[in-house]
Amino acid sequence: MNDNGVTIGATDGTKDLATTASSDLKTYFSTSNSSHGSYVRVAANGIELGSMADIYINANNFKL
Repeated sequence: MNDNGVTIGATDGTKDLATTASSDLKTYFSTSNSSHGSYVRVAANGIELGSMADIYINANNFKL
């Protein structure tokens, strides 16, 4: 946890998810620079999901 919030994820090792600003993560995960990886960030301004992989949701009761 730091000024960016709480970040959980994994990348190909070229990006430190915890210390990278959200705007930079959005760019990183929307270009071909990242071959794979996913993250979830919980911050004061919301919850952010990013991925260059498939996201699977398996739940009995899931609401958005």
